[in-house]
Amino acid sequence: MHRAFPVDAFIAGSKPLAIISRVKVETPKTLALQPATRYYADLSNYDKLIEKPTIVNVAEGLLDGEYDAGICALEVQAKHPQQLRIVKELGPALDTWVVFGRTPLPNTDSRVY
Repeated sequence: MHRAFPVDAFIAGSKPLAIISRVKVETPKTLALQPATRYYADLSNYDKLIEKPTIVNVAEGLLDGEYDAGICALEVQAKHPQQLRIVKELGPALDTWVVFGRTPLPNTDSRVY
């Protein structure tokens, strides 16, 4: 409690995300995702969800044919249009970041103007 102090915070959008599938798969049944993206869309049409550590790992496995579809950066499809198609655009996630420091901010007037 007294070792790390919040010193700043900001909100940043991620790269736009999408559900992307392999072109050769007409009806995707397996979908890979990074666990934080699980609730970004209705995934009830997929028989199996496969967790990966990052959206980059999702994209790599999708390109390698490990699964039918995945939630990853929209730009992945743009770089591989012969292999991948967009199922649904999800837009960017809005991430809230809190920056911590080892010492608290100086005790100043806390009124916000």
